[in-house]
Amino acid sequence: MKIVVSSEGRYQSMRIIDGTLIFGRSSSCNVTIQDPILSRQHCALTRDVDRVICTDLGSSNGTFLDGESIQSADSEHGSIIEIGETAILFIQAESKHLQESGSSYRNSERVQDLKAHYRDNDSEPDTFEEELVKLAAIAPEVVVDTLADHVLHELVSILVKTDADHRQLLARSLDRVISDGVIEQNQSRSDLKKAIVKIIREERP
Repeated sequence: MKIVVSSEGRYQSMRIIDGTLIFGRSSSCNVTIQDPILSRQHCALTRDVDRVICTDLGSSNGTFLDGESIQSADSEHGSIIEIGETAILFIQAESKHLQESGSSYRNSERVQDLKAHYRDNDSEPDTFEEELVKLAAIAPEVVVDTLADHVLHELVSILVKTDADHRQLLARSLDRVISDGVIEQNQSRSDLKKAIVKIIREERP
């Protein structure tokens, strides 16, 4: 799943993963659009497995899905979201052709240009997720090892956030790594890790 955004005379494609994308003028948004008609946080796209919901976030000038003003509605393959001067094309399955819609868009010319751009430049099959799943099946131990590293990283992050002693240990160790020039002295990952472990042991009370 992905979207193609037409805004400020440019086109941008981006994948939609589980979670929420916020669109608006604010730099805090996932997708910042410099359009004075937009609210700071204008609308959101939320993916939940195979469902993508478009929600207006109380904007001043509204969010339109296939020409209709909405508060919240499901997006379908080929749906057009219009906010301000921006048009967003929702692609659910890139193997599917875009159907010509009888919808009355707010800016029909911009929407037709967006669809034409997608057909001409952006309609290669989106197989990244499928290929990744296949690779995970071929090399399950690599995935397990990587997940283990990720779990350990998250555990340490939680520990550092919640325990002052470990937070101070981390700060002292980082200071030593920088002041002692450890990175410059150890070019391989394994040597660098050994040097950092040595510092952590020395700094541990």
